[in-house]
Amino acid sequence: MGYGRAQQGFRIPLVGDAYIKSYETYLATDAAGLGGALVGSMTVGTNVYAVSSGTDSMGKSLIVVPTKSTLAEPTAPAALALADASESASAVSFGDLDLEVNHVGGDVSWTPPVGDVNIKIYETDLATDAAGSAGALAGSMAVGTKV
Repeated sequence: MGYGRAQQGFRIPLVGDAYIKSYETYLATDAAGLGGALVGSMTVGTNVYAVSSGTDSMGKSLIVVPTKSTLAEPTAPAALALADASESASAVSFGDLDLEVNHVGGDVSWTPPVGDVNIKIYETDLATDAAGSAGALAGSMAVGTKV
């Protein structure tokens, strides 16, 4: 089963403020961080936090990044609308070239979804059914890669 997942980077502007001690990343429902759930914390000098694939968005619509200051004063956080995309490929085909029992090998091909501009990586899973139950990652490929 092939499908694509969007990956979104959030670049935090580095501020030359000696009082900033860290950045925190929250999933929230508004730009002020209301109902926020902490996802991660980064030290000063780091300007990218990678949210792990498969992170539950918990119904939140924004990624909010406030700074933690040594002055213990709240800061106005930077906020970004959460863009999460999952699209199914079609016309998936696979020709097993491995002749051993319980071993597979060969090329998987598919037709990309229409409007896949948010898709960065296609992942191929081995699963027990068409819904992807008990799936295990078999491989991945960046969009635009030719084999």
